[in-house]
Amino acid sequence: MPHQLAHLNYLPLAPGENVDKWHTDTLQVDYVIFITDPNRVKGGEFQYFNGTREEMAELRARGEPVPLERIIAPRMPGPGYAVLMQGDHVVHQARGVKEGERITLVNGYTYLDSAARDYSAIGQLVHADPERTVIAEYARHMALRCRSRLDGCIDRPDFETDAKGKAQQLRRARLELDDAIAQLESLGHEDMRHFGD
Repeated sequence: MPHQLAHLNYLPLAPGENVDKWHTDTLQVDYVIFITDPNRVKGGEFQYFNGTREEMAELRARGEPVPLERIIAPRMPGPGYAVLMQGDHVVHQARGVKEGERITLVNGYTYLDSAARDYSAIGQLVHADPERTVIAEYARHMALRCRSRLDGCIDRPDFETDAKGKAQQLRRARLELDDAIAQLESLGHEDMRHFGD
């Protein structure tokens, strides 16, 4: 999806304000690469939570702050260094910049193996791009995923698989299409998902 390809993150207008809140991304794999030198900036650290999404949600539901010993801020040696992560599983944030300039580039990927679950959340993507753009890109992305599931049946017929096995192959494509259709039909203005500061 073009939406998930390279985009730049700049500083918030208010000095010291966090670049973003604790969150997970809406895709399978992405990286954050530092364009500016993180060692010439006060603040602006990339941080991740040493725990699961569910643990973070439970902490926040109880109104508890994130324990400092569970916040990891990897040291970035300089510009051009990156953090690669499973976007939908790693809770992370970027701290506010007190002094200097912080620019990062984020690029997202989806697995070639279409059997891996898709994490695109169209209701979240519309917070970053125009709705019509998101709809067109998402529909194309999901159609390509489903086509890749069906290509095996079309291009490489397997004469060993029984009827139940073939039905399961077709069902997987249908279930993914049904999920995409449901997301498109329920598209509204949902709040941006995050776990707060």
